[in-house]
Amino acid sequence: MGVLVVRIDDADLDACSDWLWQLGATAIEERGDADQLSLFVGFDDDDSALAARSVLTERWPCRLEGTGEEAAWRDEWMKWIEPIQVAGFVVHAPWHDPALWADAPPGTPELSIDPGRAFGSGHHPTTRLVLGAMRSVINSGASLLDVGCGTGILSIAGARLGARPVVGIDLDYDIIEVAAANIEANGVADQIELVTKPLGDLDERFDIVVANIVIGDLSPLMPALAELTDEALIISGFLDEQLEPLLAHVDVTVAERTTLEGWSAAILTPNR
Repeated sequence: MGVLVVRIDDADLDACSDWLWQLGATAIEERGDADQLSLFVGFDDDDSALAARSVLTERWPCRLEGTGEEAAWRDEWMKWIEPIQVAGFVVHAPWHDPALWADAPPGTPELSIDPGRAFGSGHHPTTRLVLGAMRSVINSGASLLDVGCGTGILSIAGARLGARPVVGIDLDYDIIEVAAANIEANGVADQIELVTKPLGDLDERFDIVVANIVIGDLSPLMPALAELTDEALIISGFLDEQLEPLLAHVDVTVAERTTLEGWSAAILTPNR
């Protein structure tokens, strides 16, 4: 039997559990304290657990128990990641054969993303929603802040769309290393700055701010995100019914809202 261990915030328990059952879980055991939980999830076999991990790792850190060392299950996990066409981009991993996206229109920009252990391979609905929203609001020369940059996929996409400058921020130095490697591999290192300081230490505002992070982290950051935004704040990482509580303490207008597979994204404009 495959056992997948998923690390979540308490606020994400219901959402993550729903996904796990839909992905074929046979049992879920909660371990941990009230704020940070580990879900030990049983599947019929390792292949089923790996397939579930390829989806869930977009939102929550996962590891598979019972298949040996990290390198072994990483090699297995790679089999489940496929190129995807989304929002006018082809998102693929460095090891993919270009023949896999031969049907993309000529000249389609590519985002080559090695997810490592960070969030953002382009497959999760929230990432796809944010990429679509970015394409609709970013104009050449707009400044962009990517909060919780993960793999750097949104920072790279912003640079491809003409945003200047682009700043990616994350408090995890290991994640920043993943993002830096992807940014370098995509040839946009001269356009993107990566920082690890808290939002409160930023002393500038940005035309566009994007934040694709879990709701437990997103909710307390909403006032700061709105304050840093001049034109459009794009948020995702929440379920359909969770938008209204997110906006309770910020003065913004919802310019657009989109949903995909139960997840939502919103384009917000500050009321100033």
